[in-house]
Amino acid sequence: MRLKLISLLLAVAGFAGAYLIWKLSFEVYPPMASDGAYYPYEVLKPCLSERLLSLFGDQNAMMNWQSCAQSLKHYDLLDALNFRLTAFLWVLGFGLVSFLTFALCVRWGRSRFRILRGPRLYKGREALRKLGKACRKECRRFGTGLALLPSVSLSRDRETLHHLIWGSVGGGKTQTMLRYILEAYRRGDGLLVLDTKGDMMSRLPGYPLLIAPHDKRSLVWDVAADCRTRQDARELAARFIPDSHDQMWSNAAREIFVACLVYLQATKKQDWTWKDLHSVVTLDVSSLTELASLYHPDALRNLSPPDSRTTQSTLATFQAHMSVVAVFAEAWSYEDRERFSIRQWLHNPPSFRPLILQHDPAYPDLSRVWVGSMVSFLASAVGSPSLYESKERRIWLFLDEFPQLHPIRHFSSLIELGRSKGVIAVLGVQDLAQLRATYGREQAGAWPGMIGTKVITRINLSESAREASLLIGEQEVERSVKQVSRSRGNVSTTTSVQKERRPVITASEIADDLGPQKRGVRVLLMGIGRDVYEIDLPYISLPELRPGTVPAQWTYEGPQRLKAANDNLQPMLTPEQVEKFYGLHQPPRPIRGSEKSDGYCNGYDDDEDSERDE
Repeated sequence: MRLKLISLLLAVAGFAGAYLIWKLSFEVYPPMASDGAYYPYEVLKPCLSERLLSLFGDQNAMMNWQSCAQSLKHYDLLDALNFRLTAFLWVLGFGLVSFLTFALCVRWGRSRFRILRGPRLYKGREALRKLGKACRKECRRFGTGLALLPSVSLSRDRETLHHLIWGSVGGGKTQTMLRYILEAYRRGDGLLVLDTKGDMMSRLPGYPLLIAPHDKRSLVWDVAADCRTRQDARELAARFIPDSHDQMWSNAAREIFVACLVYLQATKKQDWTWKDLHSVVTLDVSSLTELASLYHPDALRNLSPPDSRTTQSTLATFQAHMSVVAVFAEAWSYEDRERFSIRQWLHNPPSFRPLILQHDPAYPDLSRVWVGSMVSFLASAVGSPSLYESKERRIWLFLDEFPQLHPIRHFSSLIELGRSKGVIAVLGVQDLAQLRATYGREQAGAWPGMIGTKVITRINLSESAREASLLIGEQEVERSVKQVSRSRGNVSTTTSVQKERRPVITASEIADDLGPQKRGVRVLLMGIGRDVYEIDLPYISLPELRPGTVPAQWTYEGPQRLKAANDNLQPMLTPEQVEKFYGLHQPPRPIRGSEKSDGYCNGYDDDEDSERDE
């Protein structure tokens, strides 16, 4: 395609140049003889005709040209004429060669296939043109949303259909997701970002709200504000005590944990802490039995008789998982720390302050517990009637490596109900098989159909690449087949038309053609219309604004706790530099006074929330 366009442009330039040289050489500035007289084209026409014919081997023209050459030489015109004629022929020849190249490109580039049905795959500039046209059509109907590229903007309705970014390690998922994050940040939308490597905390602009028990800068998760009902307690218990090989033991241990939570909910309302929870879960069996009888009788059968082997095994399972509560009680102490509630954040996310949930590779099980619990509470809050529908609200959940989290029971409800409430999920996955292993074949199989926009980066050649090819689909094509037959020295050629089905893109093309390229990340974009677009997303390079991780004191041993790094939430660049680098319309705002004194999202104003969503 590019060679065809270039050769056509060169051919046009060659023919135009030849015409210009002819006009200048023989009409505007004709050759001048030694006596000062000019000899225009009308005078030189017979000699020029003989010269051109002699180049093709005409004998009479050669003889006539010799006579012309002698006359021209006598008047000192031969050199000037040869120079002009040579320049004209070289430029004309260049144009002819370029045109021949263009003709060959047209002939060889003519597809033997004609697509009858199914999606089409567009590449390069044609992909940008077709994609821009499809997006503009949606934007005229629903309004303009985020800019995926300078020339391509998603519609407001397209934003709320959720997004799936699918690719192998090193395939460009993070770069693709970062483009979404920065565009949503520039607009002042609410952002929740799952940070699996620490790079989001170190490089995202603004003043992030960090939740990470292993980081000294972390806010304290106000679990009492999020875990308010018996069902919330069951959700939290499912996170803290995962399924065991024999689910009888894990289910029994969860009931005891629920009894502890319900006791705190009943006696301290929303004013209990992780330290309070730790003091309750470490009670002896008689005390646990007493509070269970008063607040959660369903747990009694798992605590009596106290000396039985079954009860002791249940308690052993329960206590084995309570070490996580002990860590949170130490990491998230409430003295002079800002509290955070995920439910209240959902109702009033601050602009230009992305919420970062940082996963710690050194403590993967610990991270899965609290991240999964927080996202689970968020998903259930989205389904609550207290979060009313809104066409203006935009809250983005950027969940990279999403299958690594434990199953989130209400996440399907978030996908279904989030659209009408302006809550948008952007999921990053390496393999759909991971989703099936985590959520089951039926539920995970339904999600690609529920998610409106899918971005596929490079997927290593595997079953996952073949699955991606099947997801994109097939097309029915018609192709011409020539058959040559020989009979008794005669050769006959017949042409027949055959129909066949073929994949829009093969698994090997997904593995070889996509991913990081010289100028950007090459991805497949599908869901906007019926076609598939192969486009390049330019690379995004962000400066390091702050340390990715500042270890909390509890992560150090003995005397090393005294050497813990000081808290430094302020960016290494000034706000003016941040604004200039990211091209922001509005600089990140400082922490509000109410947030400093009362803790973030504690006691926010409902009127302010209403004004924001109107």
